[in-house]
Amino acid sequence: MFKNKKIIYTTIAIILTFGIIGIGVKKYIDNKKQKIIEQFKPSMEIYLKTYYNNIDTVTIDDVERIPTGSICLNGYVNGNKELKIHSFIDYIEKNGHLIPVIENVQANLKVDDMLKEEFKWKVPYLAYELLEQQKAKENKKKE
Repeated sequence: MFKNKKIIYTTIAIILTFGIIGIGVKKYIDNKKQKIIEQFKPSMEIYLKTYYNNIDTVTIDDVERIPTGSICLNGYVNGNKELKIHSFIDYIEKNGHLIPVIENVQANLKVDDMLKEEFKWKVPYLAYELLEQQKAKENKKKE
């Protein structure tokens, strides 16, 4: 009888340990995803609001690593999950370092119908360039 209690307690302790570790790992991953969203959402927003009509809100609801190793951000616009968007984190070289950036945002056909006429054939700036331009303007206003 004593042996059975010992086995039960050991089993419960192991299950609890793995449960606590699992919760910790999930929190860590969720935290990391949230930081990625916070870092790259402004680039996606400015890109979409610059090149598309009637974009009010941008929601990023998933960050995933695809089999090629790239990181993809998925979401939607204007609170409508049918207006899907996604973007990959790209890397550019700046001062000898690779910097993660969003270059452009892909959209499904429903969002593509909202593309501004002047940008149907050419998009002049990449998302991170638009964000850099906006920050430069804000810095000039502060001076």
